[in-house]
Amino acid sequence: MKAIFMVRILFNFLIFFFLVSCSANPGTAFLGPVFTGVKSGSIYQTSLSYTSNKVFEDFKEELKSKKNDVSNKSKSIINNLNNILKDPPLLTSLKIDTIVISEIVEPEPLP
Repeated sequence: MKAIFMVRILFNFLIFFFLVSCSANPGTAFLGPVFTGVKSGSIYQTSLSYTSNKVFEDFKEELKSKKNDVSNKSKSIINNLNNILKDPPLLTSLKIDTIVISEIVEPEPLP
């Protein structure tokens, strides 16, 4: 009974450890080029791998910042619309000067 309990605790600990530690660290972008350099022995391939990783990281961060900007702008627009809808402008009076009734003109029938 204690062995099963200990196995469950160990299993839960491992699941918790993997869930917490699976987030990418900032230094992991350099691991790809290291493996490429070790496998191929080519500095050109290593530099290409590092550069492509760096470009993708920069692109991803720029995309996140633009997404946050759009999200903030949309929230502000929604808040402005909600404020307008809470206190809508009302037309309190309408003044009509004159009413003109015109004669109905019937067109001539075609031959």
